[in-house]
Amino acid sequence: MITQEYNYVDAPISHVFEIIEHLWTLQKRDRKIDKASLIKYLSKTPAYTNKALKFLEQFNIIVNSNDNIIIDLSFYKELDGSKEKTTLLIKQHLLNSKPFIEYCFFLSQGKSVIESARLVAHIYIISTQASTLAKIFDTWIKAFNFTLPKKEEIERVSLNFEAEIANNDLLIQEFIRSKLGEAYSKISIQVTNDLLLAIKEYKINGRKALNDAGRSLEDFLRLDFANGINLTKCNGIGQISDELRKHNVAAAKHYSILLALGQIRSMGDAHGVDNKEGERWSIIEQTALSYITLVMSLMVSLLEYKQTRTLIF
Repeated sequence: MITQEYNYVDAPISHVFEIIEHLWTLQKRDRKIDKASLIKYLSKTPAYTNKALKFLEQFNIIVNSNDNIIIDLSFYKELDGSKEKTTLLIKQHLLNSKPFIEYCFFLSQGKSVIESARLVAHIYIISTQASTLAKIFDTWIKAFNFTLPKKEEIERVSLNFEAEIANNDLLIQEFIRSKLGEAYSKISIQVTNDLLLAIKEYKINGRKALNDAGRSLEDFLRLDFANGINLTKCNGIGQISDELRKHNVAAAKHYSILLALGQIRSMGDAHGVDNKEGERWSIIEQTALSYITLVMSLMVSLLEYKQTRTLIF
């Protein structure tokens, strides 16, 4: 369910970098600064700086506490003072913006800039005019050098996973969007980010990919599918499946599939040796990818059943 409020601003990205650089310099020296002092130092109009600040606040990159503006500690710890690192960190935040991901997806499917923006605005209940929203997203694409994937490239992710794909988070997010379909907007970003991690790993570390995809399924069940059911006492997919069965929220086969996926997840790197066999499982590439796609298929199936009682898989 879409609950987040999106109110994007057409922020001057070059000024965003100036603000981060200055705040980082002061924060390294344990100096404090308020908004008025920051605006005065930067010598831009208040409206101009406020747009950049709003951008940074929206993505939780800065915090304004008691009129003291600082860089959020999780972001600050990753900075090294270089523009390259700042660019990379902001890009990661933009890739957590589901409307932006969907905008890029619609463009990759051949829709126009305005049509893509209108669709996104309608899906995510964004009041910004489509032309303005498109301008904002296009500014991000250019400023952060995003390469928009083509439709055939998105499909190629699962068929021919090459080295450059592993480093292209936007392409992988678009692949996830293509597999989840219209359910994508109903699924939490934490869930899709774990799927992204699984896809990046499935060729080189199958056991980690299983664990990442299994974690995404467990979080999906807790956050998106059964968020009205108390699952705090449940540990793992199997126990969640047993609890959901008591509430009759899915089809009988859904519970069996969940139990099976929970068993497969236990072959991943979050678990040690098989308690019956006395050794760890080795996970081949084909199994890891199949598990990831099955997890996504089950998410779609559960949401469709919850909404319409339709049986699809």
